[in-house]
Amino acid sequence: MKCLNDQGGRKLNLTIYDGRKYDVQFPISYAKECIGVLQTLEWPIAIGGASVAYTDKRTTTGYTIVADASSAAYNSDLFYVAFGI
Repeated sequence: MKCLNDQGGRKLNLTIYDGRKYDVQFPISYAKECIGVLQTLEWPIAIGGASVAYTDKRTTTGYTIVADASSAAYNSDLFYVAFGI
């Protein structure tokens, strides 16, 4: 039976626009694999257009955030939870 482990963190003041990429290093590496990452942008008001932050290049030691917005660039904090074995 595999034991699932979770850990989380945050990246502060990211520029959300034009496919910007940010690398995240996990505080503790996973022994076998990172199964997935859940993340959310935090912003105090609704932003016109669409905003997105998705995961890319997941490894046992970290992953890459790709952030984009359909209107003007803005800065936001991002919080994540990663799951792995």
